[in-house]
Amino acid sequence: IVLLPALPEEDPDFASGRVTGLRARGGFTVSVTWEDHRVTSFTLENPRGGDAVVRYNGIEATFTTVPGETLHVSV
Repeated sequence: IVLLPALPEEDPDFASGRVTGLRARGGFTVSVTWEDHRVTSFTLENPRGGDAVVRYNGIEATFTTVPGETLHVSV
């Protein structure tokens, strides 16, 4: 899962923001908050649970979700 892959850097209207309820491959639901074009936090949910490889701010990390729970990540 790549967070904010196409956020336009030159447009100040997109410098900060939030999006919720995005669907990602593998059955994940993702919400993201960003400031100055960088991810500041995100959540992952998957009703089946499982691992998700997430790329954000030049980092790639694996996160494990538990069925029925929301994983909150602050960057």
